[in-house]
Amino acid sequence: MNTFPVLETERLLLREYTPQDAESLFELRTDERVKKNLFDTKEETLEKTKEILQRMEDTFKNGTGINWAIELKENTRLIGYIGFWKIVQDHDQAEIGYMLSPDHWGRGYMQEAISMVMDFGIQDLDLHRVEAYTRDVNEVSIHLLRKFGFVQEGHFRDYIKGPKAYQDALVFARIIEVGEG
Repeated sequence: MNTFPVLETERLLLREYTPQDAESLFELRTDERVKKNLFDTKEETLEKTKEILQRMEDTFKNGTGINWAIELKENTRLIGYIGFWKIVQDHDQAEIGYMLSPDHWGRGYMQEAISMVMDFGIQDLDLHRVEAYTRDVNEVSIHLLRKFGFVQEGHFRDYIKGPKAYQDALVFARIIEVGEG
């Protein structure tokens, strides 16, 4: 892909990141309600957030990932992100990840975004397998994954060293059947 694909749902625009997104993404990643669900336990700084945006841009350029900024069509401010963090083209698989501002939780936005991104993965990337890793305490994410046909395949105990204790991770996957999508 040479051109970044912009995706639209009824209420959302999934677009390429811009430098102006760094501040909004930093606010999102430092929100205490969000942090409790993150694996990344290092101190968040605006500089680190800019590095994350650069890595996302680099993965698109080298074909190993594609990540979208999520914004409401009525407002150009980033409210979250979603994407395939890691694409393994040789095996037609990817790892999906996402995050949404707590101010927008419970409105079905992430469901819209996941649906659109999964459709893109199936139709445009010809994915066969999509994986997701989530904290074992993130019940909302677990529910969303199951809603989209993901099945829990593993439970990694003490997977990530957190600031106070090690954290468990659950591994989910969805196999895309031939002709699906």
